[in-house]
Amino acid sequence: MLDALQQILGFTVKDGAYQDMDYGPLGTSLIQGSLDVGAAALCATDERKKNMNFTQTYYDAGIVVGLRGRGQRHDHQRG
Repeated sequence: MLDALQQILGFTVKDGAYQDMDYGPLGTSLIQGSLDVGAAALCATDERKKNMNFTQTYYDAGIVVGLRGRGQRHDHQRG
């Protein structure tokens, strides 16, 4: 998924490396700026929306991609 997002959004993962981490620190790491992108089964709650930008939900279970907020919004739909 992140490989496709790199092409769609025009970013590159540093050294082509992904970092695995437990679910718990993912949101905190995005908010603190130690991560630029997080991918997980993360529900876009109102509380999380205060600190993170989310894509539109692409599955009814509430799974989205969270990006560290930079004042930009990307509305890309696969179709």
